[in-house]
Amino acid sequence: MKFISPPAKIKTILLVVLGSLSAYGLAATTCTDRNGCDIGAGKALGSDVKIAAGQYQNAVPTPAEFQDGWDSSLFNISNNFNAQNPPPIKAEFTPGTNIILDLSFLERPGYETDKEEGVSFTGVDIGLYAEGEDSVKVIIPKGVQFTLKGGSKESENNITGIRLDEGRVDSQADFIINAPVSEAYDVYGGKLDAHDHKIILGKDSYLSGAAQVQFEGTLNLDHVDIQGSGEWNMGINSYEQGTANIRDTSINLSHKNSVGFMIASGGKINVDNSTINAGYGISVFSRQGFEDDVRDKNVFNIKDSKLIARDALVVVNDSLLFDEDDDEEDAQSGADVAAKEPLILTADHSELAGRTHVDLRPAPKLIFNLKNGSSWLINGNSELDELNIYDSSISFSKGGQFKTLTIHGDLSGNNGLFNLNTSLADQQADKIVIEGEVHGEHKISVSDSRKRPKTPNGKITLVESKGGNGSFTMVQDYVDVGKYRYFFHRGDDNEWVLSNDKGAASSGGGGHGSDYEISDFANSLISMRQAANQFVYQLQEPLNARLASLKSQSRGNNNLWLDSNYANDHFDSTGTSDGLATAGFKQKSYSLQLGYDHVLPLGDGDKNQTYLGAFVGQGHSSVDFNGNYKDGNLKAITTGIYVGWQNAGGWFADAAYRYSHLKTSASKMDNSTWHANSLNAQLGKDFNLADKWVVTPKLGMTVGRLSGDDYTSSTTFYRSKLGAAVKTSFALNKVSLSPYVGAYWLHDKSGLGHAVVDDENLRIAGAGNSGLYEAGMGVDFDHNNHADFKLNYANGQKTEQKFGINLNYRYSW
Repeated sequence: MKFISPPAKIKTILLVVLGSLSAYGLAATTCTDRNGCDIGAGKALGSDVKIAAGQYQNAVPTPAEFQDGWDSSLFNISNNFNAQNPPPIKAEFTPGTNIILDLSFLERPGYETDKEEGVSFTGVDIGLYAEGEDSVKVIIPKGVQFTLKGGSKESENNITGIRLDEGRVDSQADFIINAPVSEAYDVYGGKLDAHDHKIILGKDSYLSGAAQVQFEGTLNLDHVDIQGSGEWNMGINSYEQGTANIRDTSINLSHKNSVGFMIASGGKINVDNSTINAGYGISVFSRQGFEDDVRDKNVFNIKDSKLIARDALVVVNDSLLFDEDDDEEDAQSGADVAAKEPLILTADHSELAGRTHVDLRPAPKLIFNLKNGSSWLINGNSELDELNIYDSSISFSKGGQFKTLTIHGDLSGNNGLFNLNTSLADQQADKIVIEGEVHGEHKISVSDSRKRPKTPNGKITLVESKGGNGSFTMVQDYVDVGKYRYFFHRGDDNEWVLSNDKGAASSGGGGHGSDYEISDFANSLISMRQAANQFVYQLQEPLNARLASLKSQSRGNNNLWLDSNYANDHFDSTGTSDGLATAGFKQKSYSLQLGYDHVLPLGDGDKNQTYLGAFVGQGHSSVDFNGNYKDGNLKAITTGIYVGWQNAGGWFADAAYRYSHLKTSASKMDNSTWHANSLNAQLGKDFNLADKWVVTPKLGMTVGRLSGDDYTSSTTFYRSKLGAAVKTSFALNKVSLSPYVGAYWLHDKSGLGHAVVDDENLRIAGAGNSGLYEAGMGVDFDHNNHADFKLNYANGQKTEQKFGINLNYRYSW
């Protein structure tokens, strides 16, 4: 890519104006010549001119004129070189003016040239020989359009829409540019206010841009929409103390080879409340120039804005800007010149994206100041000479190779956040290398990984530095790495590392229990499987209560029942077969189930009774992990059928099939759906004692299978139940009460399969043995209405049910 060099500051004057100035003062004040007009003191139209609406287009030079070095303008708004004490110039264009600047004639025979500077054409040339901003005022209102087309890609400059040397311009003109090596605005001095218009750079606008400003000129863009689709389109360029102020403006350059801004030799660019998208964000470079050139820092300020580069946010001394045959002043600068022209980028509450890249050295330094919630997304290896970050963040993009941010000097500021990616399985990560010192307190955030390092006690370095009084801490207390938690701490050589032990006490460390802790991911997988099994058992409790009450109900009835159940269970920490232990959890389970059953008229109804029923329900279980592990949730939809039999001798038996659809979510694990199919069977006998006392021993068994997912295997579960209940009944007014108590031994399967973490099988332990104790009351209000109320308590090897309650209401008819 070539640098767009401006034409010479002083043009050779070829035309000598004859005649008296008073004669020009009597000339007309309206421009209507379709090939343009000369405006100013000492010229035919004078100093106060309106340009009439209509179409204006440049005349085509003869081949001879072109070969002599054609340099022209359509409208020349400046005083005659010989004018003495000229009045201020005022020129105003009229809406409906269409200005066409066309160099397509260069394709005709007779216009061939090898001269790179052989063509230079300007639409409106303003302010040559003027002195002071008030000497020239040009107004170009909305409704004026410039069309630039034609020209050679090899030219150093083809077409400039508006060029300002001195004076003031207010422009709302729209630009359509399909000419290579051209621009809408070129500001050498004075002040140009451009606002509320569009600049369209078409697909043929190779190496063309919206505007450039230099030589202490000022360019103000406000509410300007700049769109470009050509190769090496540029947004705004600022050179040699030129200042560009950009506000409420959009720059969208779609070609991968495009540049939002170019800046050199003390350029100044201020961006406010604007959005810029381009292949490259900022191109900064340093040329050798002349000995008496002014050297100054390049300043780029961006506030409340976005600068999104698809490749490099900043590229320094791009080799495409320099040719081997450049003149000495255009060649790349030496170290002494480059040192005087650093780029100082200050982002205030703004979003940046792209890497930094230094192509040719020696190069200007890069100094970044990020503050007030600014963010920078780095998409490749990057380097800075100094970074000052306050209450802002730097993130490394995901995907591709891991990246390194190298800071050749110091990192300063406070509350900077660095978001890094890791692959601890390969012991690779994004990294920050600080060749100077660290100052201020900063934070690191690292993504979890479900794979751990292949080497024992593997660790990874995230930050390297040369010391300093600053520090890094990790946002989270730890990260998940396979089955382990990894912790962030400072090493012995001013580096900050991640490892699965605590390391020495440091700003990033802290006491978290044992040296090795199970990861959230592994803990969630194992514990949620344990909780799911407990939940399936708990969903069976309402049906067990209903089956118990069936034995005492009137024969031949239809029954509709509704049951509400709550349980508060604790599950202890369990081992995983490799020295790690789960956190344990507290589980609160709720369910609401609706059922219907009917006593069937089968066999001898006086001595035997058979019943058949069905149910549907839903439930929720919250799982609160112990320690600093985050919670989980289970949601269930359940349905099934049941059948039972009892005889006059007190024997009874029943069986039920249940299907449960479980949705589970927990910290760090994928949301999963599990399916549980279970069969429950009970056998028992009522022994009638004196005074309406009844003892009922019974044996029960629940057997089922819980499906798995990508990280857990399907597993069979079972629970056996053996015990007895004691019951009596009495009347209170017209209500019959039936209090009872019971005690049972429960045995759950000791192993519930495995969780697969980092290609390792981690054992999921079952609840083992426990005792269940219950007390309840049955209430018959009348022939149709019945209620049961029951309280539970259980305690065992690994579980304790602190409290359980079951409410069942039945309507019979």
